[in-house]
Amino acid sequence: MALADNSRNLRIVGTQLSGETKKDGSWTGPVTIDLNPKFDNDEGNFKFGGSNFSPNTWTRSGQNIRVAGTELRAKLKKRDGAEQEANFDLAKVLRVKNDGTFFFITTCVYYLAPHAMRL
Repeated sequence: MALADNSRNLRIVGTQLSGETKKDGSWTGPVTIDLNPKFDNDEGNFKFGGSNFSPNTWTRSGQNIRVAGTELRAKLKKRDGAEQEANFDLAKVLRVKNDGTFFFITTCVYYLAPHAMRL
């Protein structure tokens, strides 16, 4: 289910997204999901995905980390120490299950070898 329509009062607690979600049509919560394994700071921008992230880089290098609607926002440091405002729409990668829990959506990309594409 869509994050925007099925969650409210979203906030960041440490590295976790916390909020209320809909379960069987009623609001329930708090429900949490750890964002740390999926997010990193890439030169002052949120980076989503991958598997070799250093723990807590976006929280250690970020200031004023918050959620506005479904958007994750913070001032993130770049390598040169300068800070910049960073935003990431969590609705692009998070959904709410029917049981009211958060989950990351994944996309699969399939590649066909050129010889398999015979017309």
